[in-house]
Amino acid sequence: MLGQWFHLKKQKIAAREKRIVKIIVVIPARYGSSRFAGKVLAKETGKYLVQHTYERALCAKTVDQALIATDDQCVMDACAEFGGACVMTSAAHQSGTDRIAEAVAKLDVDIIVNLQADEPEIDPDYIDQVAGLLADNPDANMATLLAPFESADDVANSNIVKCITDTTGRAIYFSRSVIPYDRQADGVGDSGNYKRHLGIYAYRKQFLMGILASVMLILVFSIALADSVTVDTFNDGNGFGGSASVCDEPAIDGCDF
Repeated sequence: MLGQWFHLKKQKIAAREKRIVKIIVVIPARYGSSRFAGKVLAKETGKYLVQHTYERALCAKTVDQALIATDDQCVMDACAEFGGACVMTSAAHQSGTDRIAEAVAKLDVDIIVNLQADEPEIDPDYIDQVAGLLADNPDANMATLLAPFESADDVANSNIVKCITDTTGRAIYFSRSVIPYDRQADGVGDSGNYKRHLGIYAYRKQFLMGILASVMLILVFSIALADSVTVDTFNDGNGFGGSASVCDEPAIDGCDF
């Protein structure tokens, strides 16, 4: 076990030496939940749900720090129990993006990865990949990941967000509806023609803080997960440049209970 730790540490140091940007993973962990209050502290495995996610984040090779941002002392106490870095944020935040912005406002970081607390099986390579999209593409201010669909049933599932990109890989449209709609197949065509959105984002800090300066931008961004949104809606005047990358492996769904 100790040998594995040193091997991972060596990999992380080597990865950092190849870049000069500072990367942090922030896990917004709101205690309240309409369907399952205290979901982030579910402990059926012997570890807290948010603990599993936090530990996976620390396995990413290019990450300098992982941080949990919460609104409840119960989560703070749980994080102290397992040694997780955690900060208290306002309970008034309407989204995880707002919570993350408060958490990093005074930190010296360049790229922030937004990782949902209910992703205990997230592949650490996903974190490196989404952060790398910004590190390698200076014109992009925000990045996300897509994955192939495994079945037509998944494509039709409104709980899974779909995404369309342009020929350069920039995300241009998100929706819970079937996009593109195949008229000849009465909706869902070949599942290989669709991309599902993974719930992970990366932002440049300056862009993230700028989001909060525009109430309309927050509202439009929120729609991306509620119904549908065209990314071009907030391109002009806001400096948005979004990059998306498709992962080769099928996605692993987060915990939805």
